[in-house]
Amino acid sequence: MLASTVIAFLVSCSKTETNPASNPGSSTDPSSGRSFIELRGAADKWQAASNRLNPVDSIGLQHNLSLSYILQKTTYEKLNNADSVYAQSFAYGNQRFGAAANAFKPLFTVTQLSAFYRSAEAAVPTTSSLLDMTGLTGVSRDYLGRIITYLYNQNTAGLPVETIKQQIVSWEAGIASLNITSRERIALYAFGSTARYSLYAWVDAVYPGNPGGHITLQRLGLFGWIATVTCDAVGGTLGAIAGGPVGGVIAGAAFSGGVAAISRYNGW
Repeated sequence: MLASTVIAFLVSCSKTETNPASNPGSSTDPSSGRSFIELRGAADKWQAASNRLNPVDSIGLQHNLSLSYILQKTTYEKLNNADSVYAQSFAYGNQRFGAAANAFKPLFTVTQLSAFYRSAEAAVPTTSSLLDMTGLTGVSRDYLGRIITYLYNQNTAGLPVETIKQQIVSWEAGIASLNITSRERIALYAFGSTARYSLYAWVDAVYPGNPGGHITLQRLGLFGWIATVTCDAVGGTLGAIAGGPVGGVIAGAAFSGGVAAISRYNGW
């Protein structure tokens, strides 16, 4: 079952893949007063995130492409608007995956995304609340808890991206031996892939500030960066549980831009 799911996803990606280098992120437009988060990286950089031993590793690359699409279509000021981000996430999903994206829509509603955004605005999500969101239990929840505990702290945020990536790869190496269901296994692999690619997408990302009335590009704070990566991967996990790899791409990207904007607004 795992093999057939992965094969179907990879075939879907191969039929609709675009050159990631042509979709590098967004830019500011000072003349109009509208601005966008900019991802400074594309295929050449994102390939450093890959792990060929992850059977659904295309999820991570598709996550970054979807995130780029959302950031190109949604101004920075609207990234915490669940309706806007949700619409663009599914627009990318429909473009890439067609009917599979439409089938996932009832399983991941805009109400769920909005509830997460409002909760994050009120308080920094806790490790426990992030685990609860995935719906995983038992062995799979405990195993996911290990990597979330590692990622979701200030000390990790200060480490080199390559070091964090290798820790995720080491964690992924233990998934195959777990006594869990095929769906849970895909969900854990989805977390690993999304987290790795998200790391390379967000580490050099810049958002538009407006000091003195002039737009300047600034980086996310250390915890804001690593919190965004973690929440991306949690979105990828819950999406994969509900709708397989396609769901992982759509939900992970929907979580991504909103958390980046909220972390900036809240000063994480």
